[in-house]
Amino acid sequence: MTTAHRQEDPLFDARLFEEFYGGQPQAILWFSPVWSDDGQHIDDFAFTYANQEGLEYLKVTPAQFEGLTVRNSPTLSPELRIQVFEEMKWVYETDKKSATAIFNSALNKHARVLRSKLRGGILTVVQDVTHEKKMIATLQAQKSSLEESTRQLQQQKNLIDNILKNTSNGICVTRAVRNEEGMVIDAVMIMANDAALQATGFPREFFINKQVTELQAGITETEYYQGCLRTLETGKPFIWQHMVEPTGKWIEATVSRLDLNHLIHVFTDITPVKQVQLQIEQSANTLKSVFDAAQTGMALLDPEYDEKNELADFRFVLVNATISNLVHQPPSALVGQLASKWFPGYLSTGAFSMYRNTFLTGQKQRRELHYDVDGLDHYLDLQCIKLNNQLLVCLSDHTIIRKSQLKLEQTVASLAQSNRYLEDFAHAASHDMKEPLRKILLFTDQLKSSVGSAIGAEGLRIVNRIELSARHLNDFVRDLLSFSYISQQRLVRNTIDLNEIMRTVLAALDLSIAEKQAQITVETLPVVQGNARQFEQLFQNLISNSLKYSRHNTQPVITVRSRAADEALVASRLPGNYKEQQHYLIEVIDNGIGFHQHYAEQIFDMFERLHTKSQYTGTGIGLAIARKVAENHQGAIWAESEPGKGATFFVLLPAVHQPVQT
Repeated sequence: MTTAHRQEDPLFDARLFEEFYGGQPQAILWFSPVWSDDGQHIDDFAFTYANQEGLEYLKVTPAQFEGLTVRNSPTLSPELRIQVFEEMKWVYETDKKSATAIFNSALNKHARVLRSKLRGGILTVVQDVTHEKKMIATLQAQKSSLEESTRQLQQQKNLIDNILKNTSNGICVTRAVRNEEGMVIDAVMIMANDAALQATGFPREFFINKQVTELQAGITETEYYQGCLRTLETGKPFIWQHMVEPTGKWIEATVSRLDLNHLIHVFTDITPVKQVQLQIEQSANTLKSVFDAAQTGMALLDPEYDEKNELADFRFVLVNATISNLVHQPPSALVGQLASKWFPGYLSTGAFSMYRNTFLTGQKQRRELHYDVDGLDHYLDLQCIKLNNQLLVCLSDHTIIRKSQLKLEQTVASLAQSNRYLEDFAHAASHDMKEPLRKILLFTDQLKSSVGSAIGAEGLRIVNRIELSARHLNDFVRDLLSFSYISQQRLVRNTIDLNEIMRTVLAALDLSIAEKQAQITVETLPVVQGNARQFEQLFQNLISNSLKYSRHNTQPVITVRSRAADEALVASRLPGNYKEQQHYLIEVIDNGIGFHQHYAEQIFDMFERLHTKSQYTGTGIGLAIARKVAENHQGAIWAESEPGKGATFFVLLPAVHQPVQT
C-alpha cells in the first residue's frame, strides 16, 4: 500500500490552480507525490490537476484523468515512464527545475517539458513541438538538396569561367603596380573584351596597357579603388557601382582576385538603370514617408540573442507612429531599443513566440491577438514576415470592430434566448387550445343533432361555419404543435431506412391518395442517420403538398427518387463544416399546379400561403416543418417550379451526422 501523503498534504487548491492555469495556452499539469507506507520514499506521482490544454494534450477526458499515475497512465510509453518518474523525483527532492525535450510514442508527440516543485507537488508545463520537429526534418531534407545542388554548381564552374570570356558583360583584368616596398600604387589594364570597351566608352588603343590613374584622375581616392585594394589583400570579392568620369557612364562591377597581383572586373553598363535607381530612391523616400504616416502599424526588427546564443528578443530598426503611439512615444524613442523595453508583455502573450517561429522558419504568420497587458487593451491583427535577417511586423488595431462584434454576439445570444421563449410560449399556447377546440367541435356536433331542424337554414349555415372555423383552427394548432415539437425535441439519431419511412407515410395518406387517384412512384431511397418521426413529418408534408396542389381533372403523378450529391451542389447549399462528407439528394417531383420561382424561398416560411383558403385548404406550416426537419439533420431543402408544370422539392441530407460546430 502507498499513500499520496506523508507528514503534510500536498498544497493543492483546485480553484486556485484553475484561476492561474485554466486559461494558459500551454498544457499545465500538477502531480502530487505518492509516498510509501512508511513515508520514507516516493513510490509514484499522481495526476492531480490538468487544465483544458493539458487534457487535450493527453487525449483524455476529465473522468479518464481521475486516478492516473505515472506508473499506470496509458499516456506514457514504457520507455518514457521510468524517465519521467526519476526526473520528477529529482525535481521534488532537489527543489530544482528541469527542462527536457521528449518524444512520447504513446501520444506520438514531441514536446518540451518544464518541471518545478510547487505547493508540495510537481508543476509541469508541456509545449507541444511535434509540428516544429516535422518542420526541422523538412528543412534538413532541403539542406541536403541544397548541398547536392552546390556540388553540381561547383562542377560547372570551369564551364562558366569559359562562358564568361564570351559573355556580353564587360570583363577586364588589371595588374597591380607596386613600389619598392611592395605597396600597390597603381594598376595597369592588361585585358578587356569588347563589351568592356563599349560599357566604359574608351577606345581599345587608349584603354589597354594604360595605368588606371591615366584613365581617370583621382581614382585612387575613390571607394572603388580602395575596395580593389582590399580584395587584392583579402581575396574577398565585392560589388560596386562606379561612374567613369571621362565618359559619364555608370558601371556595376564585380571585382574578384585572380592572384596576388591580378584582379578581374566583370561589369555592365547600368547608366539607364542608375537613372531609374535615382528615381527609385526618390520613391523610397516617399515610401518612407508613407511608412511613417501609415495607419497600419509597421516595424522592422533585428534579432537579439542571449549569452547562450538563443533568440531572446527583438530590437526596433524602423517603427512608425502607429506602433509608437501605443506607448505614447515618438518613433525615434523606440528605434534601437528592445521591443520588451516598451512592450514587456509581448514576451508572454504569444506575440514573441509567433515572431520567433517566423524568424527561425521563414514562414510568414498571421493571427489575431488580444493584447491586454502593459496597461493596454487592444485586439490586434498581427502579421510577420522574415526579410533577409530581419523581421517585418505589421499590425492593424481592430479593437473597435472586435468589441462591437462581441456586443453583437451577446445581442444574437439574447435574440436566440428570446426565440426559445417564443417557441415555448407557442407550444404551451397551442397545447392549451387543443381541449377547448375539441369541446367546440363536440358541442357544435351536439347542437346540430339536437336542434338542427329547429334553427332553420340560416342558423344551420352559421353552425356549419363555426364548425369549419373550429376544424381549421384545430388543424392550425396541430401543425403549430408539430413545428414546436420539432424545434424543441432533443434529436436522438438512429440509423434510418428512408424506404421504411416512405412506406409509413404512404400508409398514413392512403385515403387522400385514393381520393385523388394519385400515381406515386418511390425509387430506392438511402439509409441515413436521424430521427424517424421527424423524417415521417418531412415526407408526409411533401407528399401532402403535392396531393393538395394537384391540377383539376388531372391524375396526380408523384415520383420520389434519390442520388449521391456532387461536391459542387453540397458546397453551394451547405456551410463549409459539412462539405467533406457524403450527401444524398432526394427529389419529390409532381405534376401539380406549380408556382412562380420567385416564391421558391417564401413557401418555406411560417404561415405563408400562395393561395386563399377557399382555393386550397392548409395552415401554411407544413413546408416550414419540412425545412426545420432538414435543418435539424444538418441538411437543406429547396424547390424549383413553373406555373402549370408541377414542382420539384429537393432534400439534401448527410449520410452520417457530424457533431454540430458553433
